[in-house]
Amino acid sequence: MSIRRFISENNDPYHNLALEHSLLDRAAATRDDLLLRFWKNSSSVVIGRVQDLRKEVNIKYCETHNIPILRRISGGGAVYHDLGNLNTSLIFPLSLLPGHPDVQTAAAFCTNILVQVLQSLGYRVTTEADTNIFLGDQKISGSAGHLKQGWFLHHATLLLQADLGHLEGSLLARTSNPDDRKASRYFPTTNLEDLSEIDWIGRVTEIISSELNISWADDSLRADEVKYANQLHDKLYTQDQWINFGKRKLIHWNDADH
Repeated sequence: MSIRRFISENNDPYHNLALEHSLLDRAAATRDDLLLRFWKNSSSVVIGRVQDLRKEVNIKYCETHNIPILRRISGGGAVYHDLGNLNTSLIFPLSLLPGHPDVQTAAAFCTNILVQVLQSLGYRVTTEADTNIFLGDQKISGSAGHLKQGWFLHHATLLLQADLGHLEGSLLARTSNPDDRKASRYFPTTNLEDLSEIDWIGRVTEIISSELNISWADDSLRADEVKYANQLHDKLYTQDQWINFGKRKLIHWNDADH
C-alpha cells in the first residue's frame, strides 16, 4: 500500500465533487492505495450534505454574481470556493490510526497534519473543533469528512487569494451555536497571500507520508474512477433535487460524516 498523489487541473466544481465521491467509493471497494489530492474549484458555494440550502446561502447574491451552488457528500458547513482557495483531500483507512479511531479521531489527525505543515512554514496557527484552523482570530482553513466502509475522506480548504467579498456575500449570517451541528458557524476570514502553493503541496505530502510511514508517488486517474465520477456528475451532483434537498429527498446514505 502506498499513497497515490494527484494535482488536479480541472476546476469545474461539479466534476471535483463527483470525483471526490468516486475516489472514496473506489478506495473503499478495492481496499487499495491511499489517495492525496490537491484541487481548486472555480467560483462556487458548496454546502454540507445535510444542510438546508436556504438557511446557509444568499441565493439572490449567488444568482446575481453567477456563483453556482452545490452540495457535497461530506458533512460540515457551507463554504465559498474560487481559484484562490486550494483544497487538500486525503482518503485513507481508519485502521492506519492507533487504537479504535472514529470519525472525530480521523478529523483531528488530518487537521493536526495541516497545522504541522503551516507551523513548519512559519505560521503560528491554532485549531478549533478539529476542523477549523486560525491565524490569530481569523479563519484560514475549514474541513469536512465522510466515512465509507472504514475508509475516510477528509477535505480541507486553504484561503490563499480568495475573493473574501464574494465569500461574505454568498453565505448567510451563520450561527455561533456550537451544538447546532448542521448549521455553519461564522468566523472572520483572511488569506495567506504569501504562502507558496508548491511549498504547501510538498510539505503536506512529506508530513503525511512520514506520519503514516507510507511512501507516495504521483499518479493519474484510473478509467473506472473517471467513469464512475462521470456517472455521479450526471445523475447526482448536477441534479436540482440533490442540490436543493440532499439525502432527505434523493438518496439514503449508510455512511458517517462530520
